[in-house]
Amino acid sequence: MCKSSRISSRAWFFSLWSQYNKLSEPLKEGFINLAESITNELRCKEETMADVFQINKTKQMTLKWETDSQVHYMEPTYKFPLNIGASGEMSLYIQDSRKLLDKITCKEHFLEQTEQTQMLHTFLMAKIKLCLAQTMQNSTFGIFDVDSHMDELSEILHMQLTPDFMDYGILLEHFFVTSIIKPDGDKTYEKFRNIHIQQ
Repeated sequence: MCKSSRISSRAWFFSLWSQYNKLSEPLKEGFINLAESITNELRCKEETMADVFQINKTKQMTLKWETDSQVHYMEPTYKFPLNIGASGEMSLYIQDSRKLLDKITCKEHFLEQTEQTQMLHTFLMAKIKLCLAQTMQNSTFGIFDVDSHMDELSEILHMQLTPDFMDYGILLEHFFVTSIIKPDGDKTYEKFRNIHIQQ
């Protein structure tokens, strides 16, 4: 979570160093990096008032994601409308704290994994569904062959999403699609699946 408080730069430094050794190792780097950034900007003026933020910059591994609604596109091989879902995992970490703070409004004192995930959820869903629809519609493989192209699909989506995350100061280190949720039972889907199997 993310929290801010109003203190003078001098008081802030005394507070920082008195608590530094009590911090966990992952928090130390993020706290010091942000401290240096704010200090350089304020130039340590005696009574300058500053908002102090503590951000967890630890790498967040195996964060699960899943589309919150169906993705609609035109299946490229058999040319029929199709609705699918997808899920997978990603790993990320905050690379640029200042860029992140410029993008969000923090009301708390720490920005932890849960808050990071919630903050990114709406943004991620909008981007992933658009990228997924475009990639599937323009791909050389169809819905009936997608399971054998998961690595390729993951790589394409990773490349497309990375710049959007960097706009928030977040490095999307890995992005994997592990499952495509197909419309089993849908008459049109089943019709073309049977055709595909018979070929």
